[in-house]
Amino acid sequence: MPSITGAYGEEKKTYASKVYELGTILEFRDGRKFVFCLNDATADIAGNLYTSPVFSYTDLAVINGLAGSDFVIVTLGSAALTANQLVDGWVHTRASSTTGGGRLYKIKSHLAAAGSTNVRIDLHPGDTVQESWLIGTTKVDLLPNPYSGVILLSFTGEQLLIAGVAVGDVPASYYGWYQTHGICSVVRPELSIVGKSFGASAADSFGVTVLGGL
Repeated sequence: MPSITGAYGEEKKTYASKVYELGTILEFRDGRKFVFCLNDATADIAGNLYTSPVFSYTDLAVINGLAGSDFVIVTLGSAALTANQLVDGWVHTRASSTTGGGRLYKIKSHLAAAGSTNVRIDLHPGDTVQESWLIGTTKVDLLPNPYSGVILLSFTGEQLLIAGVAVGDVPASYYGWYQTHGICSVVRPELSIVGKSFGASAADSFGVTVLGGL
């Protein structure tokens, strides 16, 4: 991921447009680190823990995937796809597939498509299909960029990773910074967690639980 060093206060800024590449790391001299994310359609609250979006496009059949091609065509399941929803995500060929399996291809763009219909996925230049896919046998997943459309931590559905803690209120569909390292203010319904470590929690809506202390 690209990395930048910024001035204190940058971590609290939000942006209506993508001024940095998704996943860009912001580092401060005091050891804190943040990652640049796109919020989903719900405003995010400072101090809460956020994760990558749930992905719904798994084990899909393929219609076209020729060696050397810079696009592929797959058949969606029941979930519809909005235009460029998965930009900078990946087409993942399942390792269990006998032909062309075990690979990731970077998504450049795609059109909108209804559930159970075919959709063309254009790949980034140079990231062409390595081995022709076998129609009826090769299966793929469409994976979102984990920093695009982050959501409040949930243990429902499949997610790629934890994005980080919001360090400011991020408006819906805006870009902002989410903290991953260093001293951090995290919402938690306990008297104090000073000096203690914490991790993701499945038990409450705040998203974190105390793991231990000094």
